[in-house]
Amino acid sequence: NNLGIRDSLAQECDFVFLLNDDAIVEARTLAELVQAASQHPQAGFFGPKILAIEDPGLLLSAGGTWDARFLPANRGLGETDAGQYDQPETVSFLSGCALLVRREVIEQIGLLDEDYFAYNEEVDWCYRGLLDGFQAVYVPSSRVWHPDTRQRDQDSPNVTYYTTRNSLLFARKRQAGIGMLVDLYATYLRRFLSWSLRPKWRKAYHPAQRAALRQALLDDLHGRYGIRPVG
Repeated sequence: NNLGIRDSLAQECDFVFLLNDDAIVEARTLAELVQAASQHPQAGFFGPKILAIEDPGLLLSAGGTWDARFLPANRGLGETDAGQYDQPETVSFLSGCALLVRREVIEQIGLLDEDYFAYNEEVDWCYRGLLDGFQAVYVPSSRVWHPDTRQRDQDSPNVTYYTTRNSLLFARKRQAGIGMLVDLYATYLRRFLSWSLRPKWRKAYHPAQRAALRQALLDDLHGRYGIRPVG
């Protein structure tokens, strides 16, 4: 993404549009996002309603929020789209699946933080933008469909690793405080013990998952970020 962003900025673009290569884009998606940008000059990030390819009426993201522990959550995830998120509004962050960003934002706050490598980097980007006065605007008239990866992600050691480590990294970068970090560590340690000791979860989460969770905690403690070390 950062390679493409640098190339786009070199061509003097006004906006950069990040898009996952497995997404399907409605014809007016980009036009709706650009129009929203013209209507919200104070905002820097603009994102569509994201629905599931497998079930076109199933929501995956209508923008996102983070809780008191800086853990991100996509609004509407798993809900049937019944118009409950059909109003444009500012949100805490937008999914990196499809994300329009003003050039000025990138020039002011910088590129995606490569410490994350994958997962939560767009959450961090939107937060950094917000600190500099750039809002994130959810644009429901713009629509994108993406594979529903929830089951795949639940079974993936890499997803376990990155989401765990990067939630801790985000809390550290946002200076959440020692109390919040201890609380996050306690949550993940309880999860590790449950996956390791309870028969139900030992069967559901195989050894590679438990190893990924353990490695994520150790790598955060030792300040090892970026791409997951192998071996």
